[in-house]
Amino acid sequence: MPDLNWDKFDELPGDSTANFELLWRGAIRQTYGRYGDFQARAQQPGVEFHIHLNQDCGLGEAGRWFGWQTKWWKVSSGTAIGTNRRDDVEDSQAKTAMHLPDLTDWVLCTRRPFTPKDQAWFSSLTPGFKLDHQVSEDLANLLVGDVELLRETYFGDLVINAARLEELQESAVSEVRERWFPEVHQSTSVELALRQMLAEPDAWNDLDHIGHELKSLVQRVDGTVGQVAIPANLADDLADLVERAFNVRQLLAEVYERLSPDGDHTWRELGDAVIPTPPPATPPVLRKLRAENHPAAPPLTNLVFRTREAISLANQVFDRLAAQIVVVTGDAGFGKTHLAARLTTATEARPAGVLLYGRRLSDRDDLDQLARQVTLAGKPVQTFDALLAAVDAAAARAQCRLPIVVDGLNEAENPGDWRPLLDKLQKKLEKYPSVLVICTIRETFVPRAIPTSIDRVLPLDGFTVELSEVVKKYFEYFKIDAPRTELPRDLFRQPLALRIFCTVANPSREETVVLAHLPRSLNEMFGTYLAEVADRIEDLNPQLRASEVLEALDALGLELWKEGTRELPEARVKEIFGDLTRARWDGSILAALENEGVLIRQPAQDAEAPDHTLRPDLVVAVVYDLLAGYLIASATVRHGGNTFVQALKTPEVEGLLANTSATRHQLATDIFDALAFVLPRHNHGQLWQAVGDQFVRPALLRTVALDPASVDDATVETWTNAINNAENTSPYWARLRESRAIPDHPLNTTFLDTILRPMAVSNRDLRWTEWLRSNWQSALADAHAIAADWQNRPERTDADALRARWLLWVLTSTVRDLRDAATAALYWYGRGNSTALFNLALDALTINDPYIGERATAAAYGVATAHQQHDPEFEIQLAEYLTKLVPIVSGDEPTAPTFHRLTRYYIAGTIEFARAHYPHALPPAAADGIDFAPGALPAPIPKGHPSHNDANLTIHMDFGNYTVGRLFRDRGNYDDKHLGHQKAIAQILGVVYDLGWRQEEFLKIDSSIGRRNNDRGPDRIDRYGKKYAWIGFYLVAGELLASGARLHWLETDIDPTFPQRNPQLPFDLPEWIGTTDSSDEQWLLNGTIEVPDDLLYRPTLDGDEGPWVLVHANLSSKDNATGRNTFGLFNTIAVDASQSEDILKHWESISYPGRDLIDLPAAYYLFAGEIPWHPRMVSSGEDMAGTGMKNIPWDPNDGWTDYHNEPHEDPYNSFVRGYHPAPYTDQTDELENLPTEINDLLAKYGGTADDTTPTPPKLPVEPPRKATTLPFEVLAHTFAWEGHNSSENQAFSYVPSKRLSNASNLRSTPASFNQTDPTGAPASKSYAASAGLEGNLLYIREDILKSYASGLAVITVGFGERQLTHSLPNVEVPDAIRKVYQQNLNVWRTHRIVDQGSVPPEKTPPATDD
Repeated sequence: MPDLNWDKFDELPGDSTANFELLWRGAIRQTYGRYGDFQARAQQPGVEFHIHLNQDCGLGEAGRWFGWQTKWWKVSSGTAIGTNRRDDVEDSQAKTAMHLPDLTDWVLCTRRPFTPKDQAWFSSLTPGFKLDHQVSEDLANLLVGDVELLRETYFGDLVINAARLEELQESAVSEVRERWFPEVHQSTSVELALRQMLAEPDAWNDLDHIGHELKSLVQRVDGTVGQVAIPANLADDLADLVERAFNVRQLLAEVYERLSPDGDHTWRELGDAVIPTPPPATPPVLRKLRAENHPAAPPLTNLVFRTREAISLANQVFDRLAAQIVVVTGDAGFGKTHLAARLTTATEARPAGVLLYGRRLSDRDDLDQLARQVTLAGKPVQTFDALLAAVDAAAARAQCRLPIVVDGLNEAENPGDWRPLLDKLQKKLEKYPSVLVICTIRETFVPRAIPTSIDRVLPLDGFTVELSEVVKKYFEYFKIDAPRTELPRDLFRQPLALRIFCTVANPSREETVVLAHLPRSLNEMFGTYLAEVADRIEDLNPQLRASEVLEALDALGLELWKEGTRELPEARVKEIFGDLTRARWDGSILAALENEGVLIRQPAQDAEAPDHTLRPDLVVAVVYDLLAGYLIASATVRHGGNTFVQALKTPEVEGLLANTSATRHQLATDIFDALAFVLPRHNHGQLWQAVGDQFVRPALLRTVALDPASVDDATVETWTNAINNAENTSPYWARLRESRAIPDHPLNTTFLDTILRPMAVSNRDLRWTEWLRSNWQSALADAHAIAADWQNRPERTDADALRARWLLWVLTSTVRDLRDAATAALYWYGRGNSTALFNLALDALTINDPYIGERATAAAYGVATAHQQHDPEFEIQLAEYLTKLVPIVSGDEPTAPTFHRLTRYYIAGTIEFARAHYPHALPPAAADGIDFAPGALPAPIPKGHPSHNDANLTIHMDFGNYTVGRLFRDRGNYDDKHLGHQKAIAQILGVVYDLGWRQEEFLKIDSSIGRRNNDRGPDRIDRYGKKYAWIGFYLVAGELLASGARLHWLETDIDPTFPQRNPQLPFDLPEWIGTTDSSDEQWLLNGTIEVPDDLLYRPTLDGDEGPWVLVHANLSSKDNATGRNTFGLFNTIAVDASQSEDILKHWESISYPGRDLIDLPAAYYLFAGEIPWHPRMVSSGEDMAGTGMKNIPWDPNDGWTDYHNEPHEDPYNSFVRGYHPAPYTDQTDELENLPTEINDLLAKYGGTADDTTPTPPKLPVEPPRKATTLPFEVLAHTFAWEGHNSSENQAFSYVPSKRLSNASNLRSTPASFNQTDPTGAPASKSYAASAGLEGNLLYIREDILKSYASGLAVITVGFGERQLTHSLPNVEVPDAIRKVYQQNLNVWRTHRIVDQGSVPPEKTPPATDD
């Protein structure tokens, strides 16, 4: 045996000192590890590894305990080691004696022998155990026999470094590169589990997090028990819980340290650790502490929960790190090969792994044949043991674990061969702890190929994340421009289908392609896909020609059709393909097509004996049924031509395709799908024309997937007749959705419009709207997806116009959230193309369902209000809209007049908006408002009318009594004799009946809806009778208003300007309830509430120059674990400069600040787009009567007071009752008069008069002076739309006051609460609270505030409370804490002077003494 080449060893990757220890450790473990308990602890004092023998062996007798210390000293032969190295050895021996006192033998390992003097010194040492010194020759004697492979991995041909591993992996991946796209990889739970088994640090990040949580909870429990003692009989049980938490935390910390990038990665030895048993979910000590309301109960509850969680995590850690072989299963196309490529790719934490292919295993091959796929030092690795050794050593040197992945066990010529091979492999892996073998296989092969001793099987389930996100990632990578709403989503749930679609749509990825110009079905893509597969096979195996592969697929299709099956025996397929004469399995067409993922082999049912001793018969199938259908259809049409087409009406072929036929082909549906495409593509006409009557409808439905040029006039006419005559139209609507947005498709939304428009309302609702209701969840998701796309994309295409028209028809829906989502989507459509939406709104007014016109004009109003900042281009668009709109609803010859009050409001509001912002856009007829033409109303149906009882079923009591009753101020509830109310009900019933509601058609449907209706959830659905009644209500309300009635309430349920929720504050605030060891009392009295200066005043915000002043905020913070919470209220006010001092004295001296200086006026039904220009902003958004209208013949003597025309209380001016002058007394002067409990608390926590605590408690002294009125003005307004009305309107915000905005000429930005000045520069900014807090904030530019204040003082005030919320039942609040609340010692306050203002010399403060 040649000497060990230490020069080559010194060139190995990694640190030579660490490698020297690894080499010795491996040699000892592999030679003697089976004879005892081998340990290698991280930072083990004294020795680096040790073994306690339990059997006699060449090392020594059972009972002896050996430890090794390795020293890679770079000392020349014959040179003394020196004093420092001697000291190091003696120190190691001393530590060994301390930490392993029972060790019997201590072995020092170095490269070279000692000099005589050093040997004498070593021999003279007496540490209490036998000493031995071993050198290179001793190591060489160990690296023989079974351990010789270890020698080769450090000194011979099995040395493998990171660069070579990466080369090998890239070479292996190149075979599947055309099918593997790492850029679109989707991580799964299976991948995470495998990375945890590979000991990758990033996969175990939660170890450190849960450890810190346990530490914090233990400290809280100990701190609480230190303050309030627990009963002695519970102390031991509590100590046991704390000890378990401590032990598992220490264990997780050790694991984390070993797995971290700087750790030693000796995870194998972790298996000897003892994991604590988990405590019960509710241990007795916890129940008893809860019963006694002990303050330790809440943190102990969390500690028990986290301890159980940590112990479960610890068990998972040790279980996964113990894995040495794991099997990943999944159906064809589910990403097994992609996962294999991904896992073997190098990461920051480790080099690349080894990727092998199961298809390389021919019948009766062994694992050594598989290993020969890998070459090292220019030679194939001869055995799998050698491969394992090489990879294990490389992993150890890199301080990581490396995978060897065998992909596609089922693709071997005989998958059953794997069973004994894997059984043997398991035993081999015990020697190689740094290797994880991962096998992928189709699930159906597991019983035949995987031995039962391998119990780690992880199933892949295809896409496990949101499909739309997967598709988005694929489309971005393949440069496919397509709104995600127009995709064959059901097809894409199969990963293979998505890959086929993308690779065919844009294989080069050089330029972006538009989905509208791409094929609409996979059948249109299969031909190209298969041609690419054939070319790729020829590139990888030149002996197989691409034409030969395509001919083989044709032959397969004909055979599948002939046999009426989806699968054929493997032997028959080999015969068809000509593979029987090919020398090796991996050179066959079948193997190539299986590798490409086109064909799959699987065991035939019942083909194997129960003991798995027989080789199963295999069958071959196409991987994807839709692809199989295409193969059959294209082959039969290509080879059969007209003869086959004419045979489609024969009983024999109909029997193969019919659903109920006993002779039905197993792939009948997929063949039928493909024929609909193949026939016109091969100039054989339409499938629906070639088949018998029973197949016409399914064939007709499939024409939507054809390219537009293949859909002829006859097909369109047949579609029209079919929908008009069908009893069940649902299949047609579902299919039309697929082609709705293809601009040149004859069956797009334009076709839908021609079908739906002529229908009566009731007929349309029974057909179209009922389909929407049945599919409301997918329709809602669709509307949201379209809206999101439009919201993020400014341009609008012809396809978008078709989607918008589709959504226009969705407005018929009685599913409230769906109708609202469609309205929102139309709004966002109009934001990108105002003219297009305006034209839709004009068109909608001519549709016979008022539900559509109402919401279309609402969206148009919303879009108009989005242009408060003057836009010359929009002015032209608005002028065109109004010019067309006014004659439709007003004048002597209106084309679509209506009384509908909401529709009138949205139209009138648009007119009013134009008057305020774009007066030049107004047509002359509307210069002073719009004079609506009378609408048409059907004949009323009073009591006694023949149809009354039928129609009256639609009016339920709440609607009839309360909703309709609100139209009449002089009617009391349940007053059925009120004449106006009676007439209104009669008129509403007339509308209901006129719209087509009939008991025989709708009652059953409405009853079903009524039984399940949820008035507040996302599935809120109205009855059709209620829909028609609401239409009647709004028509009656509009007619009453037009006739001079005074109506105060609009009954609107959506804000059509669709404001978005405020963005989060762009800077972080200090935690108001941070981690603290203080007691509840100490925190309540003196907890730090930090209000930084840059919260109240900031030079910039989001990059916009200011300075910016906090004008209003409501912030809160809550910690459920501690029961602590706090809030902070801030408001900026303007006051007469002469009274600013009095206001501040009042603020500082009052016992409890309260909300007098904080509260704002609020608007609950104001539309966000009406801020700040609309007059009803100051009327709480309730009074909407008459806006934008004229010529309403009101009776001046009817007692009505119009809010907008009469004097009223100013909502922004208020006052507080202060004291003049207001003396201020420091609280420390009054401590002696406080209750004893408070004095005790202050003495313990609150400090004294000279205390420097940031927020000392302040105690008020009631001033004895006269009360004085101190007026002030608030500068903000609350937008508080009631979110329960619509899930599309969930925004809340503070905005500048109308007075400030109007005086400063500010304008709102679209779908936002921010405002700009006339130049477009940001003037106000509204935010949601930053992380850790809840609430909202408003900032206004300082120069705007000061200009508006014009000499007034501007002051920001803020206050809040520290509070305790006891979560346990029956908790009695201690008297001391109650008194803290009573004395307001938990209150904090602050203020900042924004502007001192100025007091004119000649004026005195306008104070008023009582």
